[in-house]
Amino acid sequence: MEEKISSDLLKHQSKSLACSPSRLSSGDWTKQLITYILHISHSQWVFHNTSLHHETQGYLQLQERTSALAIIDRLSTTDPAEIPDESKHLLEMNFPSLRNNSLEQKSY
Repeated sequence: MEEKISSDLLKHQSKSLACSPSRLSSGDWTKQLITYILHISHSQWVFHNTSLHHETQGYLQLQERTSALAIIDRLSTTDPAEIPDESKHLLEMNFPSLRNNSLEQKSY
């Protein structure tokens, strides 16, 4: 990964380290820089995956919940005469209380 770090940056840092009382070599400094970059990119990856896939607050879960609520709203305003016989049991459901149920219960 060292070859991906700008050679100009490494030259300037080597000069800076040579003029300072630091015992850190340019190779050690480069390794630490790469380690920090890897930590930052890993943290960003964890944040991205958490915000996308979290089981209750992730983007995908929120999209699914929004979709389920839209379907519930549409079905709750459907004329009872238009509901197929095999789905008549849905008329017995309390639609306003569905908003407080879990996504699994809403989907069911």
